[in-house]
Amino acid sequence: MKRKIKNRMKNKITGKMKRFGIVCILVMGLLLTGCNNKFAKEQYDSDIQIAEGGDRYAKTNSVLNNYGNNVTYTVGKFDGRETLWEANCSSATWVDITLVFTLDEGKAKLVQIDEDGNVSTVVECTPDSEVNELTTYSIQLKEGKNRLKFVGYDCKNVTFYMEIKESQKIKYYFLRSVI
Repeated sequence: MKRKIKNRMKNKITGKMKRFGIVCILVMGLLLTGCNNKFAKEQYDSDIQIAEGGDRYAKTNSVLNNYGNNVTYTVGKFDGRETLWEANCSSATWVDITLVFTLDEGKAKLVQIDEDGNVSTVVECTPDSEVNELTTYSIQLKEGKNRLKFVGYDCKNVTFYMEIKESQKIKYYFLRSVI
């Protein structure tokens, strides 16, 4: 009689452990399928989400170096949006930005966001439309806070160089990236 009770308890415990194991596997499967770049694709053309104060991105092998008025940024893989530069302007002004912007795969762009949350594309880059040579873009900065954000999805092997000519009307800084 004691043996029968022990066997039944053993079977109950083993059955519960099997069910628990199956549930854990299903939960892990659901979590892993949620880790993709769908958010980056959906937000790539959303000015409202790009203009948000916070950044949202996933990246690997990232190195951001800034020195003086220059920044170099290389990324192995990138999905999302990341602020690279901010400026506070005492009045509206123009600034020249010189860029080199290449990538092996994906789609990316550098956008300007003004104090009012208006988003304008400075340059867009795909493997077929890279900026391989130093190219200068003039952008108008409004009075107040202005930002430059890197936005992209499915990006691989990104190389980005930016130089900003100094202006008396703006106080700017490059943001350091956590690697």
